Amino acid sequence: MAAAVATDDGSPPGSFLSRNSAINPRVGLLWRPVSEISFYGNYVQNFGLPNFSFGGAGVLLPPETARQWETGVKTELFDRKLTASLAWFHLTKQNIATQNPFNPNLTDVTGEVLSRGLEIDVAGQILSEWKVIGNVTYTDTVVLKDTVDSSGAPLGNQGKRFYGVPRFGGSLWTTYAPQDGALRGWKFGTGVLAYSNREGDLPNTFQVPGFALANFMAGYEWNQGLFRVKLQLNVDNLLDKTYFVNSDGFGNVYFGSPRRFIGSIRMEF
Repeated sequence: MAAAVATDDGSPPGSFLSRNSAINPRVGLLWRPVSEISFYGNYVQNFGLPNFSFGGAGVLLPPETARQWETGVKTELFDRKLTASLAWFHLTKQNIATQNPFNPNLTDVTGEVLSRGLEIDVAGQILSEWKVIGNVTYTDTVVLKDTVDSSGAPLGNQGKRFYGVPRFGGSLWTTYAPQDGALRGWKFGTGVLAYSNREGDLPNTFQVPGFALANFMAGYEWNQGLFRVKLQLNVDNLLDKTYFVNSDGFGNVYFGSPRRFIGSIRMEF
């Protein structure tokens, strides 16, 4: 429940008061028939912070809410050197604030959006020095209850895909850390991150193209007295690829970061 009213308690003119309350149940079940395999399921309701945006009628928009079902299976094999999980999720969000397609200064509310799909995660230690981790996600999004304008009229988006959500996404990452020899203490890693195209706006009039990025890291650690010193350099977007990371739903798209170097140093004791 949410309400926005003009205050009469001495607050500055034009200020608003929002009251929100909810009871959010969370339920989860776990069944492990054998030590290597676990089945699970859960249900969660969420009551988010209010949308600090005003609709065309000049009142605060209602807060966003959500309901999620998730079920899956997890496994650990070869003395936990190989772990994997498969999850199915069904998430609905209500009262999502979106830009008015005719006036960027106004905000509308998309009544309800469904996101459902599958996610697969796999991590394995091929050798004592060599590890691999990867994941793939399929997400189907659809507008269940249409966006309405300030007069309460639907905008014709019901059944359309919600913008900014790729249908497919995934990553693959591998690291190599020699345990002896001249390279002991070093660690090297490389990987790729990829997303398919996504809708650029609610009416689905254009798409933001997908992209794939290569990343790299190198690190070195050693003992220094009582401390363990760790140096690391990460290179994101190694090939300096030009790509669009997302859109604002109003016809504007945003470039992703160019090649970026990030260095860090840590001391542990």
